[in-house]
Amino acid sequence: MIGSEIEFKFLKLCFYKPELWAIGYIPIDPLANWCYEAVKKYSAKYRKYPNFDTFMAYSKSLCESQQYDTIKENFEVKIDTEYTLENIVEFVEKQRLIDGINKARIFLDEGKIKEAKIALFKGSELVYATTLNYFKDKREEKDRKFIPTGFSCLDSPMKGGLHLENLGLIIGPKSSGKSATLINLGANAVEGGYNVLHISFEDSKNQIAERYDHRFRNAERDAVGELHIHVFPSGQAITADCEALVNAYQPSLVIVDYLNEMGWENRKASKSEDLGERARGLRAIATRHRCGVWTAQQAGKGKKFSDEDVSAEDGFWSYEPSQVTDIVITINQTREEKLQGIIRYNIDRHRNGADGLKFKFNIDYENMKIKEIDSFL
Repeated sequence: MIGSEIEFKFLKLCFYKPELWAIGYIPIDPLANWCYEAVKKYSAKYRKYPNFDTFMAYSKSLCESQQYDTIKENFEVKIDTEYTLENIVEFVEKQRLIDGINKARIFLDEGKIKEAKIALFKGSELVYATTLNYFKDKREEKDRKFIPTGFSCLDSPMKGGLHLENLGLIIGPKSSGKSATLINLGANAVEGGYNVLHISFEDSKNQIAERYDHRFRNAERDAVGELHIHVFPSGQAITADCEALVNAYQPSLVIVDYLNEMGWENRKASKSEDLGERARGLRAIATRHRCGVWTAQQAGKGKKFSDEDVSAEDGFWSYEPSQVTDIVITINQTREEKLQGIIRYNIDRHRNGADGLKFKFNIDYENMKIKEIDSFL
């Protein structure tokens, strides 16, 4: 149970850090709750949250002098920011999780398994994330972490690789090498010492493991990270299921193969809208767990072996995932290039760096080997 002293400390802290109101903690102490409701009334009227002095003046106009004196006395507390936040956030997270479990239980009793998963997912969503104070922040280069792709020509314009909390999307025609690309991204990360979680909606665990076997065979360096492989039946799992695995294994990089084969997040949505929801869910996982996530999307029909390059807008079913992701890399290949074992990667869209860049690679489909041969096209 949260005491009234901590509640007043938290309310006072909110006046100096307005983003804390988003936590949604509703005080239990009657007087603290009155102050909370007064803040809501003020923000509804003026479309902004009051600072502490403004609130005290505002509350004085709403209550009798005796109540105001009591409020003033309760706010005469020394704020221990870390201790106060820890208690409040823990309480809210616990209550939201309990609420999610209760809702999930009701859905399970009704046989609605997917709705139960979503209720649990929402019950475990992020309650609070710190806001960056730009001029006071002491960022250092070492803190700007990323997961290298293992291909120098891609890592350079990507400023080191796929940055943590980012979602990367590979778009390519059928049988062009989407899965092989994801396998190589995962293998390169493992060789770099990162822990990788590979989630598939297409193949068996043994099939995926064999692909990694081929990729690691005769590797230039030993694998030093961890690799976990998990398979869901096609269309039977949603982002909540993926996040449960991320919670369990705490990977630095998550590979999801692939977006089109995931389960529907919302059956009432169109295919286009739901594919966007899947991408948003994966990006939320990256943000909440501070990891990188790579996934893939099949290109639209008629794009296989085309002289015209695939673009970010050519995703099968929908272009919405490309609007959500932080970097979009397309796979391009002519019929002749397919026979020669050549693919071209285009950095088609990049939120945090250069795009419009094209690179040529050798691809050995049988041995799952991809190697850059041209730094720039």
